Amino acid sequence: MQAIVLLLKSDIEDVFGVLSRALFESWLVGVYAVLGGADAIARLVDHQDHHLKPILRVLGQESEDEGQRLSVYELAKLVSGLMRERGMPKPDFAERAYDVLYRWESYRNTHGGLGSIEGHIDRTGDKVRVRRKRPEEDVAVRHRFFVTIAIFISGAQIAAIETGLSHDPLDALADRVYSFDPTSRSSS
Repeated sequence: MQAIVLLLKSDIEDVFGVLSRALFESWLVGVYAVLGGADAIARLVDHQDHHLKPILRVLGQESEDEGQRLSVYELAKLVSGLMRERGMPKPDFAERAYDVLYRWESYRNTHGGLGSIEGHIDRTGDKVRVRRKRPEEDVAVRHRFFVTIAIFISGAQIAAIETGLSHDPLDALADRVYSFDPTSRSSS
């Protein structure tokens, strides 16, 4: 989280998203494993086998395990479903965070497509200049930052719920972050 704050303070929103995506994926895997139990862990291992097979082949090793891909989108839906089944607060958080944070960062900052370079190329007349920073303001960066904070809060909240500890202060904090209006410029 410190790295994310430093990147935002340095006015480098493009890189903040890469770290937030990794944090979100780790949160999804952890929450899925905790809430889904042995079946979820088996599915995660199967997903790992799917990704390791081509890597092992390059390293000259073979693996009999084919594995099966588990997309981040599917994982977000599974986590939301498990949260709903358990009556946890804000069960749609995983799916909403996927749309607000993961999907946007995939398009705009993580993958090497047009979305990641658009705005860094300035064409004026017959001159082309590469910009370090996009000239337009990223109006949704505050919202994605709040989603990133919510990932931390939710992780603690779910751990407290699952272990039977009091989670009232975390619930209150989650409600405050969750109610953040991304269209508002105030810091309330």
